[in-house]
Amino acid sequence: MNKVKIKHFIGWLERLFLMISESKTGRGFQKRFPATSGFIARRSDLYHFRGLTLTWLITGCVFNAFVVSEIAEEIITTGLFGIWDQKIALYFYQKRNPVLSEYFYQFTQTGSAQFVVFVLMLMLILAIFAKRYHAIIALLVSVSCSAFTAGFGKYFYQVPRPHELSYYQETNFSFPSGHATVAMAFYGFITYLLIMNSRHRLMAIFWLITGSLFIFLLAFSRIYLGVHYLSDVVCGLMIGTIWCFLSITLLAWLDYRKEYRQKTL
Repeated sequence: MNKVKIKHFIGWLERLFLMISESKTGRGFQKRFPATSGFIARRSDLYHFRGLTLTWLITGCVFNAFVVSEIAEEIITTGLFGIWDQKIALYFYQKRNPVLSEYFYQFTQTGSAQFVVFVLMLMLILAIFAKRYHAIIALLVSVSCSAFTAGFGKYFYQVPRPHELSYYQETNFSFPSGHATVAMAFYGFITYLLIMNSRHRLMAIFWLITGSLFIFLLAFSRIYLGVHYLSDVVCGLMIGTIWCFLSITLLAWLDYRKEYRQKTL
């Protein structure tokens, strides 16, 4: 979704909210339930963070928790995912190639905390020089919230890793995959920035394919190396996708609010 479409979408929401509030039913509801209508109006405010943006962020957090809890319940109680997790982990363990394993081992480090922080620092420096301060806020939300969600899930559910099949040993718990979560949330958001700042359609397509392939290979490396089950990675990608979209929404809202304030001055 480009900036023009985002602006049109926000403008459409503004007209929709106005039409509802000015309708006969809307005015009647406001008179009958002033406190409730006031609360709804504050939650859907387009020009303040405490409004629709905060509503979307809270909704995303709740949905994140729901996704993690539902998948975790399937893994722990029914064992449905566990059967396929074991089969897939064993398959890649038996087919593992030493040369390819070393390649994926080096590649999977791009999802480590140290490397992500390094890339984040570079992005923050570039954003400062480009005076894209809103991008800094969105980047920090993308990294911190996705990492916190993955870390909370690990220590809440405490699912053990497939240590007997691992190419190398990790010390923390398995579910969900932190690498997959941050890969989708952080690198997905960077891919979005690269696409939005591309001057040509072919370059935008190039960044879309490159970013998608990078995220896929990083997530796949966790399964191939036997440090995560398939369900860990799938859930991590789902969580990361939500945080990526929420970060994009936050950035779009910050830019829109800035333009709105400049027009009203």
